[in-house]
Amino acid sequence: MYFIDALKVLLRRWYVVVIGMAVVGGLCVMTIKTVPTQYQASGQMIMLLPPDATGVETPSNPYLNLQPGLTTTAGLITGTVMSKDSARALAKEGFKSEYAVGLVPDNGPLLLVTTTDTDPAAAVATRDAVMHMLDVELAKIQRNAAVPGRQLITASPSNVGTRAEVLPGSKMRALVAVFALGVVITVVLAFVVDRLAAARRRRRRQRANGGGPLDDAPGVAKLVRREATEKVPDAEPEAEPEEGRRGRLRRDRKVGGGRRG
Repeated sequence: MYFIDALKVLLRRWYVVVIGMAVVGGLCVMTIKTVPTQYQASGQMIMLLPPDATGVETPSNPYLNLQPGLTTTAGLITGTVMSKDSARALAKEGFKSEYAVGLVPDNGPLLLVTTTDTDPAAAVATRDAVMHMLDVELAKIQRNAAVPGRQLITASPSNVGTRAEVLPGSKMRALVAVFALGVVITVVLAFVVDRLAAARRRRRRQRANGGGPLDDAPGVAKLVRREATEKVPDAEPEAEPEEGRRGRLRRDRKVGGGRRG
């Protein structure tokens, strides 16, 4: 029922809806043009042991020798690169794009590096700088631990794109927000205009009825006219008591007899 009533209001104030939706359309076009496009660059790095880590005489496939210690090492260098000190160091060198580094779930010692920026070249440059920092930090912690050369871990890059890809999410979110807000404001304005128009109609009818309350004026006038035309019935005489009536009859007889004499 409320939906039908609301639909009737919108149909009555169709001109408000049309103007409002035209404004919303213009704002959506402006949003598409003004909200900057975000670009993302990404790359992966996997921690590997050298083939002769299992022995010179028994070399092994590094991709099959993914020991738990490799995942631990990847987590250590990730924490260092994601620190505020590392972010400030990168910004000082001119790499100011937002970046994130994390372990890929359920994939062992595999790191995912992503960067976002409105400038695709800046996103790619920051991605490369972060991956280089990971290499430097990996070599540093192994050097400090005096790891034997035959067991030195290396970070092998994988899926490193040469260009940044467009992220449509930010522009789409802004567009949806502008459209939703515009529709809500348009509907509210239509209801306000309809309410004001109804109030003006009531005031005009009230003035036409002499300034009295609009709803009671017809009924009151009809009641006054009916009371003015109705006649009040005459009051019935009170009944005379029995003893008084008999006394009056006796007096009448005496008066009549005296006249005959």
